[in-house]
Amino acid sequence: MEPERLQQNIKHLACLQETKDPVISCYVNLTIGDSPWSETLRNRLDSIIDGTVTTYNTPDLARSVSRIRAYLLSSDVRGARGIALFVREGSDPLWMPMKFSVPVPTWVSIDTVPNIYNLVELQDRYERYIVLLSTRYSARIFDIALGEVSKQVMVQRPTIRKRVRREWTRIHYQNHVKEGGQQFIREQVEVLKYLIAGSDTPCVILAGDNHLSRQTRAELPDSLASLVIDVVPIMSTASRDDIVSSTLHSFIAAQESESQNIVERLLNSFYKDDLAVLGVADCLQSLLRHQADVLIMKQDTDFGRAKICQACGWAVAGHPLPIECMECSSLLSLARDARTELVRLAEISGRPTETIGKSAQLDALGGVGCLLRYPLRHRRRPDYTEDRIGMM
Repeated sequence: MEPERLQQNIKHLACLQETKDPVISCYVNLTIGDSPWSETLRNRLDSIIDGTVTTYNTPDLARSVSRIRAYLLSSDVRGARGIALFVREGSDPLWMPMKFSVPVPTWVSIDTVPNIYNLVELQDRYERYIVLLSTRYSARIFDIALGEVSKQVMVQRPTIRKRVRREWTRIHYQNHVKEGGQQFIREQVEVLKYLIAGSDTPCVILAGDNHLSRQTRAELPDSLASLVIDVVPIMSTASRDDIVSSTLHSFIAAQESESQNIVERLLNSFYKDDLAVLGVADCLQSLLRHQADVLIMKQDTDFGRAKICQACGWAVAGHPLPIECMECSSLLSLARDARTELVRLAEISGRPTETIGKSAQLDALGGVGCLLRYPLRHRRRPDYTEDRIGMM
């Protein structure tokens, strides 16, 4: 799936109008075993139909589950490593299947809004990067996103005419080779600039022969050299799949390093200049009031349930959840999965979400924070004990 299409789908799901009919969000990892039908998935879908895990009791639920089962047993899933399905039957039906070249965790949920967190994490984890695979006489440049090549460009070096013996001296020939090599690198640079222009700046990985890669790196302008995160030895005849698998590990490692920098920036902003908030409730409020600039959240963290006041935007998380708003005494909305609500609000307001794999610091402070566009006049420090109770 193309990144632009995924972003469009995430936005559509985030802004989906709620109805009385529930949405089933189903993620399936197809890399485990030969069948998409894991025991976890079977049990979860069965429990939805018999009402074990939901208070929804509509005749359309069985139809929704049947549609999921039929799709997973069809030929449409061939070649995919991960599947995401969103289905709602009833007065305003929804059917949105998505296939990915990278795995997703097997997960099924049911609510009046789609659970888009795994899509957001997938988008953040497998961001776009570029691989430059060079040989002496040609270069292949790959634009990679979501674990697959979206674009490939070939740069061919002009053939050097054989004039060494009669028309050229050795020095003349060596100068021609050097100038030709530099021109060849300049052509590669122009292609890189073209691929990078007008988009978020991607990482660059140099691949192929180590000596040639180092030579290419030395000739790159500073603007491109600063984007290079690794040099990976790869055979010049490697297939697209081999190139992706050989470079993906380096890219994810660079992403993890960048994540630690983001967490450090979040904590510095919170303690030094008041341009950040921590904790589920404060993050929900900053998103609702359009104060948030970036949502930063720990992966694989259960943030429990949360409620939001539709009248004044006050939010509360943890357990127990009150019935009335403590700010204006209005009735709070129904309790929702806090993680789903955080990413949904971020997408609605057009703010990016950064997902963090490992961070003891962020984990100790509630697992979620927001960088702010401007400082708050009155900041309420989050009650981490309350949030932790909600996650138990």
